[in-house]
Order: sequence, then structure tokens, then C-alpha cells
Amino acid sequence: ANETECLARQYVCAMSIGSAPVVLPDEEIDVMLAKFKTYGKKPSELQDLSDFERKHAISAPPRKDVVGLAGTGAGEVPFAEARRKVIETCLKMEAMGINQGTSGNASCRVPGGFVVTSSGVPYDKMRPDQVVFMDLEGNFHGAFQPSSEWRMHYDIYKSVPQAEAVVHAHPTYCTALSSQRRHIPGFHSMVAVAGARTIPCADYATFGTQELSDSLLAALGESSKSALLANHGMICYGPDLDKALWLANETECLAKQYICALSTGLEPVVLPDAEMDVMLAKLKTYGKRPREMEKLSDFERKHSVKAPRFAGPMICGCCAPPSS
Repeated sequence: ANETECLARQYVCAMSIGSAPVVLPDEEIDVMLAKFKTYGKKPSELQDLSDFERKHAISAPPRKDVVGLAGTGAGEVPFAEARRKVIETCLKMEAMGINQGTSGNASCRVPGGFVVTSSGVPYDKMRPDQVVFMDLEGNFHGAFQPSSEWRMHYDIYKSVPQAEAVVHAHPTYCTALSSQRRHIPGFHSMVAVAGARTIPCADYATFGTQELSDSLLAALGESSKSALLANHGMICYGPDLDKALWLANETECLAKQYICALSTGLEPVVLPDAEMDVMLAKLKTYGKRPREMEKLSDFERKHSVKAPRFAGPMICGCCAPPSS
């Protein structure tokens, strides 16, 4: 019931722009039906599938157990704090309203690989040992299969060294825009927080496939940290789970603002590329100390966030040192 309501909201938001969303062809929906028939299932539960359903079954990575890496449910599990943080992030996604059920997922990098939510386990019931460790050779460890979207997480960690955490969700406004195959242009300076002049929309591909992962990486390019996924949702990465979750929420806020502007029947004014480049330079220095800015280009230094002149530590009269 909740998922049906979420889909209805996404559809209404897409229609509010004034044009119908792109509808997936029947053949693709048949593939989706086959995939969802295998969602969260173990290999032993898939024996009665048709040839078509087997062909399009959700593909799990190879399993490779190494002593000390897989969660067992008994005692403290490896990377326990990281696993707890992944669950906490998923629960926060639901509380913030940017995800529902088990449709989104989160992960963070750990030594030797990353930990990611498992397939088909509700987040309010998920235990740390059910958060799956995957190595960077593409193997999972333990009794639980990783999220059906494990490929996107895996390929981001393999391709983007600075990515330490990944959040994928199906928020209302991002999903509505993605169903229109629209990116989020630089209508607001905050678009630059995602690392580029626009927040791109990756070309459509079936969920859980290598094609979707490839499409995502192509959309992110060399600088974007957040992207919409056509007829699907959004995904982003950050230096930790808190910042990745913040960027996911910020992307959804920008999508909402953009749809509100479009719903008037008028296209919002988009900032020129030159201004967005200034925004990118400013945000690169946001919250940074002077010694952290040594590697900036001349353009970035010119447009860095300017702090007021430092006049020394403030000492009030009651605690000033006595005069000699």
C-alpha cells in the first residue's frame, strides 16, 4: 500500500510538469516482473522458474567466504561499526522521506572492499551481520546476498577513489524528473554541490544490470557526485555516509524546487556556465582552512569563499589577563 502511494506521488509529480513521463515498454515490464519474482530469493528457491524468468533473474555476485570477513550473527562481526552506520543511514533515509521499504540501499568503503545492505531485508529488522561485505574483486562474503543494486556500488568504488560511501534512493521528485529523462540544470547555485554544472540523468537500463552501472558512470563523468537514474531514482557518493546522505537529500530538494518552477508552465532561468564555474570554485573552498587551499588553481583562489579578516582570539573583559 505504501509503495503504491509512493508511485502515485511520483507519477503525479511527473505529470505536473505538463508532459507525460516516459513509459517503459511492455517487454521491459515483463523483464521487471521476472526480476521481482527472484528478488531476495536464494538459489534453492528458484527451481520452478520459466526459462524467461531464469534468464532475467536478479544476478548475485560470486560468493567467497574468508574466515573473519563474513557476519555470522554470533558475537561481534567484522566492520561492525560500519555495518551499523549503513543500517542507521537507511533508517534515516526513510525518516527523511527520500526512500521507503527496501527500494534504496547504502554502502561504505572498509579495508579490502565495502559493506552494503543485503537483498530483501527490511531496514528496521536488519542486523549488522546482515549487512554484506563485498571485496573489490566482486565477491560477497557470508550467508546473505548483497542488494540487487550491488553493481552500482561496486563500480563506483572501483572507478572513483574518493568515494567512501554511496546512497541510492527512489525519492519522489528525483524519480519524477528521471521519468521525464530530465537532468537538473544550474537553475540554482546549490546544483554545484554535486560537483558539476548540472546533475545529470543517466540513460535508462534495467535495474541490477551492468548496463545500468555503465550508464551511471558515464553520466557521473569525472566530476559529478550525484545523478538521476532514468525511470528509477537517484544515486550519489560522498566522503562518508553522513555527507552522502546529505547530498541525496539536497539532490531531492533541488529536484523539488525545479519541478515547482516547471509546474508554472515556464522554464526557470538557468545560470550561465561561467557563473556555475564560479559556484564550483566557491564550493571547493567552502568550510576549508587556508592551509587546505594550497592546491587550488588561480581561478579557484580568485573565487574562493572569502572569510573576514582575522583579528586574533576574542577575550572578554571578565577573563582577560590582568594588566601588569
